[in-house]
Amino acid sequence: MVDDPNKNPNQPNTAAEATSRTQNKANADFDRVKSEADNQLHAAEHEAKNQYNKAREYIGNEAENAKGQARSFATDQKNYAAEQLGSVADAVNRVADDIKGDQPTMSRYAADLANGVRNVADATRDSSIDELTHRAERFGRQNPAAFLGAAALLGFAASRFVTASSHRQRTVETPAVPANPRNTNTY
Repeated sequence: MVDDPNKNPNQPNTAAEATSRTQNKANADFDRVKSEADNQLHAAEHEAKNQYNKAREYIGNEAENAKGQARSFATDQKNYAAEQLGSVADAVNRVADDIKGDQPTMSRYAADLANGVRNVADATRDSSIDELTHRAERFGRQNPAAFLGAAALLGFAASRFVTASSHRQRTVETPAVPANPRNTNTY
């Protein structure tokens, strides 16, 4: 067979060669596209994991910050309560001293009460929030009626305090109304 000088060397000699070349090219293109898709999928998975880890770390940090702020607030309130209890103990002690000469028995009871309140103030100041919470839980389980009674009493006292505070604030903010609202100007 003689080679045709006008024939393109890239042109297939037979239909089988043409089919084989086309199939090989299609397979190569498919492998290339599949490889690119796998690479993009892997990159997307990697990016999703990175974003997930960043979000998880951020949420964890924010939760720790909130927990720290709550603990700090609770500690401040605990210390304030201890100060207030100390002030109550001091006041009861002054009463005990004042009535000592006239009513020695009542003075002794008042002094005992002041010491008890002082002990509670010291225990509150010296204990952590976790310790106080644990004690309150234990007391509530061991003495449910007393715990509910104390909770009701504290709720009542808090509502009275809030009511009195809001009434006092309204009194300060509201101008006084004249006794005779009619115009008193004379012509």
